[in-house]
Amino acid sequence: MTEIKQGTDEWLAAKKQYIGGSEIYGLAHHYCKNELEAIGIDLYKEKPFTSAQELFLKVKFGFDLARKDTAAMKSLLAFGNVMEGYVFKRLQGELNTGHDNKQIKLEQKHDFVVNKDMHDYACCSPDGYIDLVDDRSLQVRGLPDYSITKEMGRGALELKTARHDALQGLLDENVGAPAKYMLQNQYQMMVLGKKWGVISILLPREKNIEIEGLEFPSDDPFVKGSMMQAMLHDEFEYLYQYYELITFAHPIYQQYQDIINKSLTLFKEDIDNNNVPIVHDDYAATARVRDMMRQIKPKGFDVLELEETDELDQLINDRQEAQALIAKNTDAKKEIEAEIMKRTKAKYSKIVGTENRVSYSTKGSPIFTKIK
Repeated sequence: MTEIKQGTDEWLAAKKQYIGGSEIYGLAHHYCKNELEAIGIDLYKEKPFTSAQELFLKVKFGFDLARKDTAAMKSLLAFGNVMEGYVFKRLQGELNTGHDNKQIKLEQKHDFVVNKDMHDYACCSPDGYIDLVDDRSLQVRGLPDYSITKEMGRGALELKTARHDALQGLLDENVGAPAKYMLQNQYQMMVLGKKWGVISILLPREKNIEIEGLEFPSDDPFVKGSMMQAMLHDEFEYLYQYYELITFAHPIYQQYQDIINKSLTLFKEDIDNNNVPIVHDDYAATARVRDMMRQIKPKGFDVLELEETDELDQLINDRQEAQALIAKNTDAKKEIEAEIMKRTKAKYSKIVGTENRVSYSTKGSPIFTKIK
């Protein structure tokens, strides 16, 4: 394994050559759809932060990952970065309260670790490490007879912040962390050669938060700004009343690690064979790919101007004419229906014509049916 200091030129160059912990889900989402669904991931709801196509262009050609994050996304990322220190300190406190002589040791680090022995593209940046001590263990949720012990060595630590509603339907305190988080931490364990890991997630206790008599959504930028200020001033009791911390310890889960190995294997095959993994079901990812491609071919991925002889130009024109016809026919249909109702609704429950019949629903709406 090789450790590279973050923020250096070496680190910036290395980031383009490897697949990090937050990126492995992008590969799995493309190459292991059936396997992800088998472990409970809703592929439609759980879109990856970076698609397999973007990762291909990054690793194969050294492209910068092009992101145009919304203000809300930038706020969320800033909040996560600042609050990581609070999550670490709170986790340390919650694990060790009442155990003065048997303290579990946490170390916060931001190593960029490359492990080519695991795979050519394997790397990760764990949020830290955790060491157990004698007579202290961590229970694995969903496995009542299984605990993490000191004999298993150091664990890989992953710290998360999430919106109040972001994990609805994805978080089961009795079973384990959301599968997407679990996949990332299992990948970190593989890269680092660890036998267990911990995922700790900071969540707002309520959907709305009251500050100085005013109520705000818990993900409102004002709320996040207030909480970041509280963090910077070590106002931990203030933060505690608004946020809960849910922590999961887990051993090696072979099912997850099999998905990771398969994803990396298929990705490398595509890299070697120049086979770009096209993503069709994520428009945001497609737009980001266009931005990446524009780095080397600005005119080819910007504006397409058509001539009258272009087939695509005719298709677009035909579509607009069809839309105009639909709108015209819809207006005509409404006018005809109104006239029929005016002549019949007050007197008749059913009108039988030579080809069609009309009846009225219990709510008074006309029902038109074809006479066979």
